[in-house]
Amino acid sequence: MIETGRMHQIRVHAQYAGHPLAGDDKYGDRDFDRKVHSQGLKRLFLHAHQLTFTNPTTDTIQTVKAPLSVELAAFLATL
Repeated sequence: MIETGRMHQIRVHAQYAGHPLAGDDKYGDRDFDRKVHSQGLKRLFLHAHQLTFTNPTTDTIQTVKAPLSVELAAFLATL
C-alpha cells in the first residue's frame, strides 16, 4: 500500500521496480508509451481507487472512493 504520493514518488518507484506507468513521458518506456498512445491513451495511467485521510476540521477519518474513468476503462478493454 502506498502511504504518500509525494511528487513523482509513485512514478519513480514503479520505474525503479521495472514497471513504469503507461503514459509516463518522464519516467516511462518510450516505445511502450508510443503504442499505448496509438491505442487511445492520452494521459498517465495512474488512478487512486481509494483515499483515506483525517479531516482537519472534524478530526474524523474520511474515505473517498472513485471508479476508474471511462478513458482508462476503455484503454484496458483494448488489451
